[in-house]
Amino acid sequence: DTKEVQGNFLNNRAVTFEYAEGPDGRMKATAVHIALEEGQNAAGRIKSYSDKNGYGFITSSMLDDDVRFQRMDIPSNVQPG
Repeated sequence: DTKEVQGNFLNNRAVTFEYAEGPDGRMKATAVHIALEEGQNAAGRIKSYSDKNGYGFITSSMLDDDVRFQRMDIPSNVQPG
């Protein structure tokens, strides 16, 4: 979610996008996906988390699929329970 970050974060980033022709005949992007390199930070939101199972999923418009995380991936100062 690009609106979650500020500054020049998006300048010169590689992207893939979907597009369609608008009513004025000009092309318009309908979905933009920012290409990430492994190890880069990505903006997102926790989609779900199961304290019982100790894992959850993060969703981000920067990635095609949800990302699984485990309890041990959460900093100790924000551990559930």
